[in-house]
Amino acid sequence: MDTTRIASLLYPALEPQQTEAAGLWSHVDALRMLVRRHLPPITASLFARARPVDEDPGRIAWYSDLAGEPIPFEVLPDSERAQILALVSDRLASLHRLADQLEASLDAGSAAEASSIALLRRAARYPHPSCIYLVAGEPVLTYWGLEPTRPGGRGAKPIAERASEPPAWRRRLPLLLGATVMLMLAVALGLGAWHWQQQRLQVTLTAELAAGLAAACKPTAILQALQARLARIDPDGERFPEIRFDTERELNRCTDAAELESLLSAARGDCAALPDIADALAYQDASQPPFDALQARLSPLQARCALAEDLHARRGALDDEDCNGLLALAQEVEAGLELDAEDRTRYPLAEPIGAIATAAAACKISAQLQPRVAQANGDCNALRVLQRELGQHLATSASASASTSTSTDTSTDTSTDTSTDTSTNNSTDNSTDNSTGTSTGTTPNAKTAAKGDVTLHASALQASTLPSPLIRLDPQRAPLAALIAEIDAGLERCALADHLTARLASAQGDCIELASLRETVARQGDAGPAFAGLIGRLDVALGQCAALNELETRFVQAQGDCPAVKNLSDELEQWRDNLRFVDIRTRVKAEEAICAQASALEQRIAAAGKDCGALRVLADELSQEAGSPFAAARQALKAKLDRCAIRDRLTRLVDAAGSHCGRLKAAQREIARESGADLAPLRQRLSKALEPCRPQPKPVVPKPPRGAGSYALSGACHGSLVISPAGGYHRDPVRHIVSIAPPVNARIGKVVSDNRGCRNCRLNKRNATTWSVQLYYGCSGRGSVPIAYSAYDHSGKLICSGKGEARCLGRRRP
Repeated sequence: MDTTRIASLLYPALEPQQTEAAGLWSHVDALRMLVRRHLPPITASLFARARPVDEDPGRIAWYSDLAGEPIPFEVLPDSERAQILALVSDRLASLHRLADQLEASLDAGSAAEASSIALLRRAARYPHPSCIYLVAGEPVLTYWGLEPTRPGGRGAKPIAERASEPPAWRRRLPLLLGATVMLMLAVALGLGAWHWQQQRLQVTLTAELAAGLAAACKPTAILQALQARLARIDPDGERFPEIRFDTERELNRCTDAAELESLLSAARGDCAALPDIADALAYQDASQPPFDALQARLSPLQARCALAEDLHARRGALDDEDCNGLLALAQEVEAGLELDAEDRTRYPLAEPIGAIATAAAACKISAQLQPRVAQANGDCNALRVLQRELGQHLATSASASASTSTSTDTSTDTSTDTSTDTSTNNSTDNSTDNSTGTSTGTTPNAKTAAKGDVTLHASALQASTLPSPLIRLDPQRAPLAALIAEIDAGLERCALADHLTARLASAQGDCIELASLRETVARQGDAGPAFAGLIGRLDVALGQCAALNELETRFVQAQGDCPAVKNLSDELEQWRDNLRFVDIRTRVKAEEAICAQASALEQRIAAAGKDCGALRVLADELSQEAGSPFAAARQALKAKLDRCAIRDRLTRLVDAAGSHCGRLKAAQREIARESGADLAPLRQRLSKALEPCRPQPKPVVPKPPRGAGSYALSGACHGSLVISPAGGYHRDPVRHIVSIAPPVNARIGKVVSDNRGCRNCRLNKRNATTWSVQLYYGCSGRGSVPIAYSAYDHSGKLICSGKGEARCLGRRRP
C-alpha cells in the first residue's frame, strides 16, 4: 500500500496524454511485480501511484511506497541533480534491457509476455525532470510513461541537462596514458591468477543457483543464502551479473508467488476478489511452479463463481409467481449439476441453489394449500386448521434444517482455507435462518411466520425432490405471501368476529355500543360464516334499543302530561321482565306519583270554593311544588286568588271612601269594571252609600271617551302600550298596561313610565307578559297628556320603549 503522498500536480501540457495514460498508471502493481521479479526491488519503487483528484479534474495526486519526506527535483543543488538524473537514466536503461531480454525469449502466442514487454517499454520514459521527486534518498517518477513535452509548449520544461565542463585530469589524459600502460603490464601476472580463482567461484555459484531454481521457491533459503554470499563477495555488484540477475529474478518470482498465495488465502473463495488475483496471475507463467499450483487452486473457484453467477441470473430472470418456470429450473439444477453435496451447501453455490430450491418449495406449498383455503370460504374452524397445519410444517422443517446446519458446520471444520471460509459463511447464514424460524414457536401462525425467513429442509416437503441444500423460505415473497395474506385476512375476520362477540356480551344495555358494533359488522361487506350468528343477536338487541329510544322520546314529550304518562306506564307492562327497561319504568312511576299529587291538589282547590283563607293555605302548600303537572292547579288557584285580591281591594276602596261622594263614585267605577256574582254584596253596599251623593238633574255634559288607546312598542321586542280609558276628567283613574311578547319578556327586569304627573314610575308585573300601573288624570283644562314607557333588562340595559297620548278633559263640573 502506497502511504507517502508526494504531491498533487496539474500539468496543462500533459493533459492531452493523461486520458491514454490512465490505463497505464492503473497497472502500477503489475509493473512493480514484474520489475521485482527480474531487477533489484529498489528499481520498482521508481514508479509512483497515480490517483485522480475528483474535486479538481486534471489534477493528479501521486503516492510512493517509500517512507520519507518528498523533495522536488527543482530544489536540489546542481551537483545532486546530476547524480539523480544519472541514477534515473541507469534504472530506465535497465528496464529497456529487461524488455529486450524478455522479447528475445518470447514464446510464440504468449499474449501475457507481450503485454508485459509493452508495459516495460512504455513505463521506461518520463516527460520532464520536474516529474522527479526524491523520497528516502531514492528517485520517484510522476507522470511516468508519457512522451517528453515539446520545447516551448505550455508548462514545458527542458528535459536534457546541459553538459558540464570536463575535469582537468581529462584534459591531461594523454600525458598519463604512458604511465598507465607500464602499470598494467606490472599487474598482468597477478590478474591471471585472480582470474583462475574467479572461474572456480563462478562454477560454485552457478551450481548453487541451479539448486535454488530447482527448489521452485519451496524453500527460498538457498537463493537467499546465494544472494547474501554475492553481496559479501562483490559488494559493488560488478562481478557475476548473470548469476546475480537470475538470483534476484527468481527471488522476485518467489515474492510474487507468496503475495499471490497470501491474496488467494485472504480471499477465502470470495468471488469478488478472484478477478484481481486472476489479473495478477496473468502476468506470470502459470505453467511453471509455483504459479501452476496457484492456477490449479484458482480455476475451480472461478468455475464455481461463474456457475453461481449464471444460476443467480437465471433465478433473477424468473418472477416469484412463475411457478412453472421455477419448478423447471429446480429440476434442471437437480439433474444437471454434477456437484457433490458439500459443494451444493457451500459458498458460492449454496446461495443460488438455495434460492432456486426455496422458490420451488414455496410454489409447492402454495399449490397444496391454496385450494383448501378457497374451499374454506371464510370458515373460521377450517382456516384455523390450515393455520395449525402450516405452522406444524414450518416448525418441523426448521428443526430438520437446524440439524443439517450443525452437521455441515462439523464436517467443514477441517477443510482448506477456501472451504473453511465458504462453510463459515454458509453456517452463519443457516444459523441466522434457524434462529429466525424457531423463534416462531412450535406452532407458529401464518402472521408470525411472515415476520422473517423460515429455514425449511427439502426432505420435510413431500412434494420436494431436491437432495440436500437448505431452503430458506421467505413468507413475505410470492407465492407464499399471497397464501399467507389470504389466510391472515380470513383469520382477521374471525378474530374480529370473536372480538365483536365479546363486545356484545360486555355491552349489555349500552345501546350506543350496540349501534357501533352493528356499523362495524356492516362495514365488513357480506355477512359470511363468521358474522352470521352475531348479526342476529345484534338485530334483536338493537330492536329493543329502538323501542327503548321511542319510549324515552315519548316520556320526554309526556312529562307534565299526566294522561300520556299513564299511557306510557300501561305500555311498559309488556317489558316488565326486561332489565333494559328498568330505568324508564322507575322514572315513569315517579312521574305518575307527581301526577297523583297534582290531581289531589286540584280536587282540594275545587273543594275550597271561594274561601280565600283556605285558598291562601293551599297557595303556600302549592308554592313548594314545581313542574308542569301542577300547572292546572296553579292556574285554578291563581284565578281564585285573583278574585279574592280584587274583592279585597274593592272592599278596601269602599271602606276608605267612607261618605265622600267622589271616592264612592270612583269605587263604583272600579267595581263596574269587574264582573262576577261574588261582588254583588259589595255593589249593594256601595249603592246604599251613594244614595246621598246622587246629584240633581243638570244640563247634559259630554261624557269622556271610555275607549282605550293602544300604541305599539319599538326596539328589540314586540308589544303594546294600552291607556284605558284614553281620556278623562281631573282625578279620574286611568290604567296603563304594557304587554311584551315572548321570548323577550323573559329578559325584562323592570318597566317604567314618564309623563307630566309621574316621572320614572315603575309598573307592577302582573304575569309573564304584562306590566300595569293605576294612575289618575291631573289637569285643570282640556289638553293631551304625552306618555312614554321604557323596558329594561336585569342589568339596566334598555330593551324597547313606546309612546302614547291620553286626553285630559279638565275638571268635572258640579
